[in-house]
Amino acid sequence: MTVAAWYGSVYFYQDIDFRGDLYPVDLSDTQKCFNMHCFDDKVSSAKWVGLPTAGQIHGKSHIAFYTSKDCVGPHIHLPTDAFINDKRDNFPANLRKYAMNDKLSSFMIWETSEKATNGITTTCKCDVAAETKGSVYFYTDVNFSGTLFPVDVSQSNKCYSLCEFKDASSVKWIGRFPTTGYTDGKAQIAFYTEKTCFGPHIHFPIEFQNNIIANATVKDLRQYNINNDISSFMIWETSENIENGAQTKCPWTT
Repeated sequence: MTVAAWYGSVYFYQDIDFRGDLYPVDLSDTQKCFNMHCFDDKVSSAKWVGLPTAGQIHGKSHIAFYTSKDCVGPHIHLPTDAFINDKRDNFPANLRKYAMNDKLSSFMIWETSEKATNGITTTCKCDVAAETKGSVYFYTDVNFSGTLFPVDVSQSNKCYSLCEFKDASSVKWIGRFPTTGYTDGKAQIAFYTEKTCFGPHIHFPIEFQNNIIANATVKDLRQYNINNDISSFMIWETSENIENGAQTKCPWTT
């Protein structure tokens, strides 16, 4: 039997009604188990597109969500055509209804059977920096006073040079930053004394409370022996290394 080529995506959301942080997984294999990696136990709603709809389970393919990794143990399954309870495009907007909220650890597309005959893999999308859109504010004086130098940040694991500015005595960061990371499970903001994100540095976890960034300030850099000494910074997400290049142009000039 010839299996038609296909390419689809499953979109996992951290909140109900397809809101909150988005975790997309691209796939092109049925009967393959996908472990959720860093989005494990964080899914509250899900959608999908481009998946095969015909199959050998009641004439349809199904998407199965498991509470354990490796696609074993308790699970639910839904038809991939999303025709559920006599409604079209009836994607699971609230996994609490299935007693699966914040419990998903793996998933699989059932087409020919309910078995992972094409093996097990780990999703890697969370190792690609999620959308980052924030700003870091450097101040020449402690307690966020004096001259302000804002730097817009659009990518994690990218080095941002402060050019000739080495007068920071306090700093804030705000915006959409990664919620998880390689270092202690959290993304970090690291400040370096060298322009190229090498050498002596300090780093702070990027923390959230109720989905709002929290504890995102250092009011006196003298406490960390780096006052008037910051030359570059980087958001650590997938590692502590530069993976996405560097911005060397002064960000506050045109």
